[in-house]
Amino acid sequence: MDKRFTPIQTDKQWQLYEIENTAIYNLITGVGMVNTAYHLSEFLHQHKVDIVINAGIAGSFDNNIAIGDTVMIEYDC
Repeated sequence: MDKRFTPIQTDKQWQLYEIENTAIYNLITGVGMVNTAYHLSEFLHQHKVDIVINAGIAGSFDNNIAIGDTVMIEYDC
């Protein structure tokens, strides 16, 4: 079953969804660990949450990595 969710509240950096009586924030932080740390800190100063899940997408300059490949980051340049 394909479920599409519409945010019930939005801000410049986040959207709030309610799914099965649970509030779920989608925070968009930008590229890199510094942006993530900054925007997440700002967000957590203003909102109480029970758990944070960090997920993202990335690109590569390595032609040996195909689109859709799953990789594990071992270090950050």
